[in-house]
Amino acid sequence: MNITTIKGNLFGGLQLLEEPELDRNYKPHLKGIIYAYAHCIAEDGNWGAGIAPQFMDVFDCGWYVKRNLQRFRAEHEGLPFIPWALVFPTGQIKYWRSNHEPLVLAHLITKRYTYGKPTVKTMEASLDFFKYRMRKIIELVGQWNSTECVVRIPKIGCGLDKLQWPDVEKTIQDVFYDTNFEFEVYDLKGK
Repeated sequence: MNITTIKGNLFGGLQLLEEPELDRNYKPHLKGIIYAYAHCIAEDGNWGAGIAPQFMDVFDCGWYVKRNLQRFRAEHEGLPFIPWALVFPTGQIKYWRSNHEPLVLAHLITKRYTYGKPTVKTMEASLDFFKYRMRKIIELVGQWNSTECVVRIPKIGCGLDKLQWPDVEKTIQDVFYDTNFEFEVYDLKGK
């Protein structure tokens, strides 16, 4: 488990493939690397500020995220808020690759409403769920301890949500201490 800070464009190096270019026989994870992009959103499915609109635009996944959030809210109506994560391979929507490998998107649900604020506890619970979902994806392609996962994130929860990066960084380290995950944290303010 390692965390590296990078100054630059979080979305640099992405390549959108046209569906005809996609090789249906492509075995994406034979190298043992999975790339994931993660950020935080609210369960109410509203985003108008912060980095969330950029994620939705770059990956053209807003409709898919909203549909899944609506389904989740309908199934859990009246229950207390539980932090979770919507995690899916981008091939379910469009065919994205980074360094010639397919991507996984993770929308960390750290609060119920857009106007609310997450806590370190809700961030931890959402990261735990993300780790669990990634474990399931990795089990499909290889060994949990031999598959590397590169997770590219902004300083999650530290923009409009006002969490402190040292607290979030420690939470990431605590949750992922037993993994081969590499976190690339993009310092968007230090462009």
